[in-house]
Amino acid sequence: MQHHDQTIEQAQRMTVEWQRFLDTAIHDLRAPLRGIGTSAELLTEACGERLDEEAKRLLRTILEGVAKIEALSKALSNYSQALHTGDPPSGAIRAGSVLRSALAELDEQIRHSGAIVDYGPLPRVKGSHEHLTVLFRALLHNALLYHGTEPLHIHITAEREGDHWRFAVRDNGIGIDPRYWDQIFQPFQRLNVSNCPAGTGLGLAICQKIVEAHGGRIWVESQRQVGSTFFFTLPAETANAETASGGGS
Repeated sequence: MQHHDQTIEQAQRMTVEWQRFLDTAIHDLRAPLRGIGTSAELLTEACGERLDEEAKRLLRTILEGVAKIEALSKALSNYSQALHTGDPPSGAIRAGSVLRSALAELDEQIRHSGAIVDYGPLPRVKGSHEHLTVLFRALLHNALLYHGTEPLHIHITAEREGDHWRFAVRDNGIGIDPRYWDQIFQPFQRLNVSNCPAGTGLGLAICQKIVEAHGGRIWVESQRQVGSTFFFTLPAETANAETASGGGS
């Protein structure tokens, strides 16, 4: 028993050290990155009329690279936060409020894509508002990335299962081949799909870490060219958890 406790303590210490390393690396990366982006933008503004097409193309390439690295650094920061170990969050929060926060952060992207997001009654659960906002945002962003030719429709529901709620985030996107259902939750695993922008490869890994930290589990069921449904469970607030009204976006 003592050896088992020592193993757990060692694993927790390694996780903390890894998280500290990630946080330091991200912090040290962002400062020069902002400098590069700002310098490229200032150069474009100051010399815009004097730059030939090749110089403008190179500056656009620099700014696009900066944007990609910034997106990756944000994803790494979220992944680092999701690595927190310890007791599952126990605060009572409204899942509907969490989802609306995630929708607000993605509002511009949703409007630009013409996607429809609707949801049924959502319950109160035990959890972290901040982390669950990241969870919903990542799942919505994933659906927005891998949409099909039809207008994107995302539908979110929750059903009670014992002392947990099972959430479902369903879309009508391109779908996922069954051989990749487990692989996509691993860090830096991306679906190579033509005509779809590449993500950071960390979104679903972050989702898994957050759900597991809350004492739940996450999985996907999908059919190619039909759509995907991401399921995850979260602990209910009480035996008779309240539900909040649904809505749409």
